[in-house]
Formats: sequence, C-alpha cells, structure tokens
Amino acid sequence: MPGKIWECKSITAVLAHDKIPVQKHLSNLVFIRRARDLQLLCKAEAMLANAGLALLRRGGAVTREKLHDLIAASPVILWFGVGAAGSLSRVVELLGAEANPFLIGCQLANVAFLLVAIALLALRIPPVKKQQGAGPVLAGVIGCLVPFVVVLLPQRALPPGILTALSALGLLGAALSICVLFWLGRSFSILPQARKLVTKGPYRFVRHPLYLAEFLIVASRASELAQPWPLVAFAFAVGCQLPRMRYEERILAEAFPDYRDYARRTARLIPGVY
Repeated sequence: MPGKIWECKSITAVLAHDKIPVQKHLSNLVFIRRARDLQLLCKAEAMLANAGLALLRRGGAVTREKLHDLIAASPVILWFGVGAAGSLSRVVELLGAEANPFLIGCQLANVAFLLVAIALLALRIPPVKKQQGAGPVLAGVIGCLVPFVVVLLPQRALPPGILTALSALGLLGAALSICVLFWLGRSFSILPQARKLVTKGPYRFVRHPLYLAEFLIVASRASELAQPWPLVAFAFAVGCQLPRMRYEERILAEAFPDYRDYARRTARLIPGVY
C-alpha cells in the first residue's frame, strides 16, 4: 500500500513459512544465529522497500515541480515562438530581395537562438532557489522584451558599408548568444533563479556573457535607428539589464556558496574593466 511502512514478519512466522527444520540435535547457538540472520534480512528488505517508496514520492514531487516550471515558462516560449516566426519571415523577404548576406545571417542566427531558447525552457531543470518579490520579476520580463522593442523603433537609411558592419556586429552578438546558451544548457532562465552554477566556457571570462552578447545585438540594431533613438535605446537596454544582473548575482550567491569566490575573480561584463 503506498505510503505504508513495510514491517518485517516475526522470526517465528518466518521460520514457520520457510519450513526451516529445527532438529533436536541443533545447538541453541546455531538456531539463534540463523534467526538473527533472518531478522537482519527482513530489516534490509524493509529498508529497501521504504527507500523505494521515498524515491517514488520524490519523483512525483519533481514531476509536479517541473510541470509548474513549464507552465510558468509557457508565455515566454510562446513569445519566443512568435519572434522566431517573424525572423524567419524576414529571412524569406531578404532572400527574395537579395539583401546583404550579413543581414540575412543575423536574422537566421536570431531564429536559431530563439529555437534553442525554447527547447531549453521546455527541458530545463527546476530551480533550487528563486528570487522573491515583484522587482526581480519585472526586471526579468522587461529585460526579455528590450531587444523586441528596439526592432519596432523607426529606422533610417544607411550606406551599404555601414549597414554591413552593423549587421556583422549583430551576427557576432547572435552567435555568441547561441554559444552561451549551449554552455548554460538546462539551467537557462529568464527570471532571476538559481538552477545550476556555470563557471566554464564563456563564463570563465565574464559573469554575464549572455547580456554582453545582447548588448552587441542592441548596439547593432540601435545604430540603425533614426535620431535620437540610438542612444536612448542602448541606454534603456543597459538600464534594464543592470538590475537584472544584480538580482541574479544575489540569488546565485544565496544558492551556491562558491559563487562569491567566482564573482570576486571574474568581471561582470568586460574583463579588466567592469
């Protein structure tokens, strides 16, 4: 019966069930040793059964936690799906117009990033600790929307050479973003949450390589905007992401004691500068 602790039979019942012949010529010492062995065996079986029940309960708890996490991530998954579809449609238009290859590559990289992010959001492990309060949630949501907002602002006509350079910068940022996602793996989060401490790959050099990549993309896109939007858009992006970084660092330090040492020896965004 689920949840019921298994009990061992009495020694007498076990002996009777197993029909152990107790002959008169057996010494009391042999009989007692046999009985103790059976008692230990029963205890071991009971411990294994209880451990199995505990694992089943734990598995059920993990499943529920994973389901809740997936439901919480579903709006972001939907949003990223819409963004990927829009970027893919843009790629088709650019291919038909024989546009700049760097611009096409930038859009394709954006599609790849969003699809990888969707997969990781669906498969990620449950958080071990979450940042409480409205501030972290707002920081995560607004920070997630920043790149999409920049795209909606009015653009200006640029010389082909400058447009190529900006597209190359955006492609670099998108490629770096995909690389960071692969290192983050199933610990990828939108809100400030602690899932797993990652200190290898691009995280060896800076604590927030994904935001650094995003700033490259935003700088590329913002530079294509009509005045005075370039500076406003970039300042807005940085202003939204800095509090988000601090929230993430705080929750990681609370969840993982090794994070403080990692933070002391690793720059936040630019090695040797900040």
